[in-house]
Amino acid sequence: MAGIQQRDRVADPVSCLWEAAQRMHSDVDAAYNRLGAILHERADDDQAIGEAEAQANAMGRRYEQLCDQICNTEARTLEGVLAKLRCATRCIRDIMPNGKDAELACDIELRLVFAVERDVERLLSRARLKNPQGLCCCAR
Repeated sequence: MAGIQQRDRVADPVSCLWEAAQRMHSDVDAAYNRLGAILHERADDDQAIGEAEAQANAMGRRYEQLCDQICNTEARTLEGVLAKLRCATRCIRDIMPNGKDAELACDIELRLVFAVERDVERLLSRARLKNPQGLCCCAR
């Protein structure tokens, strides 16, 4: 089973992109945490604040571009569909203030959700073509 999951992850470009996004997310998070620390500890140091802000924002833009790439890349497996869903939920969590309803998401998050819907429909259509009797083998 682990071999199949690993093969699916390698075969699906969305899964590979999601793995890269996970690594990048922790770097982006660290950059924004550094900015927050500088704002707190050296509120009068405009140069340090500007540099930290520029670095965090640049990393954030790269992360957003990677999420766009995940959104626009066709998932080839259910593992890829799950990777899109995980990216969407990570994006939603990142923008939600504590206590806010996650239904109030931004554009990229909604596009990722719609992309997941399209991919699931496509994968299910293919599965139905391969098994016209239905997806559930126990409903005989």
